[in-house]
Order: sequence, then C-alpha cells, then structure tokens
Amino acid sequence: MIDPKNTSLRDIISEFISVFCRDYDQMEKLLDPDVVSHITNAYGGVDKVQGREALMKRIRAMNVVGVKFRITITQMVTIKPEQGLVMVEIKAIREGKTLHNFAAFLIHVKNSRINNLWMVEASPAHSDKFWM
Repeated sequence: MIDPKNTSLRDIISEFISVFCRDYDQMEKLLDPDVVSHITNAYGGVDKVQGREALMKRIRAMNVVGVKFRITITQMVTIKPEQGLVMVEIKAIREGKTLHNFAAFLIHVKNSRINNLWMVEASPAHSDKFWM
C-alpha cells in the first residue's frame, strides 16, 4: 500500500483502483475528507456525492461480500499534472448473476488526495441491476 502523501498522480489513481471495494481503509486514506464525486446512476445521469463519508457509504452499500469481483485498468492518461483519466474493465459474479462493464474515472488530486472525481460507465442500468 502506498502513502498518499508521497506519491505521484498515477500511483494514487492506480492504488485507488487496486483497492476499490477490497480495502475500505486504504480507499479512505486516498480520499480528501471533502471530496466531491459525481457517480453514474441507473438512468445514465450522475449523482453528486459530497464528502468522503458519503462516498464510502455508497461504496460499502454495494456489499461486495461473496462477490467475485475484478477491476482492471485498461488505460490511464494524465490530463493535467493534478488530473488523470482512467478506464477500467469490471467483471463480477454474484448469486448466479454476472456483470461485465467498463467505467471511466476522471480524478483530480490535490495535496496527494483525491478531491474530485467523475465516474461514468458503459452500461449503468445493467450495473445497477447487478448490485441491487
């Protein structure tokens, strides 16, 4: 695990994806307490989520216990020194249901912590049904 205070933008983004839904404590360390997140909803729009606690509550609600879950970075680019864009492939199996989806995260880092992120996904309705 990395120390977010002494890492590059790419390291922070890579670590965030690596620990996504696997290590909530490490995820929290990577997020600014006042992070603003825009997360895709089932209708293809976005929900604005204000603050680290609210975002982590939403992520924990996915309840990945018992889910075979794999998230893989397929591409990452630096937009600005403090902003990166990462595309991921998501594969998951739970209770006989399968999910294969792609998502992109536009991540802004300030003071070595994620302070703003936008998430979009290829098939939001399918994803929503899987996690329900």
